[in-house]
Amino acid sequence: MTTLERPQSSSLPGSPGSRRLWFTVGGFAISVLFMILALRGLDLDELGRALASAQLLPWLPLGILCYLAGHVVRGFRTARLVRHEAELSLSTATSAVVLGYAVNNIAPARAGEFARAGMLAERAQVPYATGLSLTFLERVIDGLTILLFLLISALLTATTSAVTGMAVVAAVIFGIALAAIFALLWAPVSTATMVARIAGIFGPDSHTAAMSFALSSARGIEQLGRSREAAIVLLASVVVWLLEAGLFFFLLPAFGFGLDPFVAVLVMAATNLGILVPSSPGYIGTFHFFCIQALAILGITGASALGFALVVHLAFYIPITLWGFGIILSYGMTLGSTSRAGHPLPGSILEAGPHEITIVSAASSGTPAEIRPEAFLTALVEALIPTELASTEGHEQLVAETSTFVAEQVGHLPSPFREAFRCGLLFLATTCLVSALHPFAGLPREQRRARVEKWSHSNFAVRGIIRLLRFNTLFFVYEHNRVHGESRAR
Repeated sequence: MTTLERPQSSSLPGSPGSRRLWFTVGGFAISVLFMILALRGLDLDELGRALASAQLLPWLPLGILCYLAGHVVRGFRTARLVRHEAELSLSTATSAVVLGYAVNNIAPARAGEFARAGMLAERAQVPYATGLSLTFLERVIDGLTILLFLLISALLTATTSAVTGMAVVAAVIFGIALAAIFALLWAPVSTATMVARIAGIFGPDSHTAAMSFALSSARGIEQLGRSREAAIVLLASVVVWLLEAGLFFFLLPAFGFGLDPFVAVLVMAATNLGILVPSSPGYIGTFHFFCIQALAILGITGASALGFALVVHLAFYIPITLWGFGIILSYGMTLGSTSRAGHPLPGSILEAGPHEITIVSAASSGTPAEIRPEAFLTALVEALIPTELASTEGHEQLVAETSTFVAEQVGHLPSPFREAFRCGLLFLATTCLVSALHPFAGLPREQRRARVEKWSHSNFAVRGIIRLLRFNTLFFVYEHNRVHGESRAR
């Protein structure tokens, strides 16, 4: 029996796995450093009194409502940007945006950006590279919008000199990024060629990847070449950050500060530019430090400033993370949801009656056309099909029929097991996305096979998922070949 060796590259110096590890460790170290700086010289008892005396009602719910509304506007903006690729509903676009923010809150290395691109690829067939380029475009627009808000609020609060350094650094970073966007917009092929040549210094694979990403980025930003679309996107960005400033605005009186919109905008802008510094998931430490520094510019210091930063961060962190978990559960439970309950697939392995589950033949008539398994399940099934059948004629049709069959079996499991199984599939998809920074379905076949082989030796729950999928896959594949062989013999 042929076995696949597990990749060993993650242990090599400079490998992607090693770089991710060092990036993660470095991020946590930076978070610890900034949290120490934020807490330096503060009396924790005084901080406790400041938090206890805070008047959170009705200010906290109002602030959270503003912040969450901003994500709906972000979803609207994303839907506008992908109009040339797919018709994306506001609900789906908002879910993709929220998923990205939620994953960034719990996973290192800005993994949420990849999760968001993966969801757009799964749900709206937006190319993965295009999804990443849209995220980059939105981050640049956001950065320039925040920078504009910082300068305006600094002028109106007479604190221009205090924010000059931050403004200059941000202007340089986002100015370069903006120049790259304009270059891709006006001369996409020439710009992509130049980027690929520069990346080619690091090898032919880097050259190809850079060319592909640059061309996808050019396609992703072409909506901005239309003045009306550009105006809508820019206006939406302004609304997004005004709503985010609302979170800061409504929490000011909770700690006895005045309701000043310009103070709220200044603190919001300085804090969000500050968390560009790499840190741990959720921007712990960096968020608090830069929020406190912005308040100090306005003469607000001590335990009240840190208390304000802590509460704003929790309002920033908890609701969107919970919303993201809700999306993950909902998203995971839709695997195979197009299968019609109560209408078993003819020839299914599991046909559930009122009191029994029976094993039957797969040699019956064809499957209903409306059954469409998700891309992750299809890619997983393909990785489980024996290698000797991987290059045979009609392989693509075999994969499609087998994955449809497997999706139907999942759909006819008893409800608790079915939903647990689908959540397990989502866990595997998310694990791959975070570790490989790429959707499972987009990996080369051999890499998918190696990953499935690794999962088959994992913990009990993961092994159970792979075993059930393998059993259904092999049953259908060999029964399919037997039936077709008998037909050809006749």
